[in-house]
Amino acid sequence: MFSENVRLNDDTGRGRQTEVALATGPDGLAIAGWMDERAERVCAFSFSTDGGSTWSANVSIPNAAGGNFVGDPAVAIDGGGTMYAVCQQYLVTGSTGNVRMMTSSDKGATWSEIRSIQSAPDKPWAGGGVEDGVVFVSWLGNPGGIRSPVSVRSSSGATTRRTRNTSASCGSTASGWKSTAPWSS
Repeated sequence: MFSENVRLNDDTGRGRQTEVALATGPDGLAIAGWMDERAERVCAFSFSTDGGSTWSANVSIPNAAGGNFVGDPAVAIDGGGTMYAVCQQYLVTGSTGNVRMMTSSDKGATWSEIRSIQSAPDKPWAGGGVEDGVVFVSWLGNPGGIRSPVSVRSSSGATTRRTRNTSASCGSTASGWKSTAPWSS
């Protein structure tokens, strides 16, 4: 049996909220993300530290300079409980955009600076690794579907990168790396 519905967004108006993502992690940690159009479009996020019984006030990744809008939120929690909030920024000009991310390693008490972690034209996805500090982020590749990279990011370990073909039919590739500085470009 499911519990009663719990409202996650703190919007009291009629703004549209769509493209919902949800992840769960250790010790009752959960994070949800959605595209939020209550005023300016943002990727909004809420988290729970008690298995979903209660949820936090909303935090967001807004549009940045040079961007047209943001959307396509993705969320993950790694094996150590670090939460990852990810969002796609679509640029005003050009055929690419930026995958942007912020993290919290203290159950949402504080959030990192929002950073662009990858240039990509569309739709990021995220999944938490079983280890502390490991998250998997993927995105649609170059315009026309020529490439679809897959990235591995870590807050510890040396920088490494590997590439492999992920689809013989469309020639997609996958890449991965680990970074010693948390989410440095």
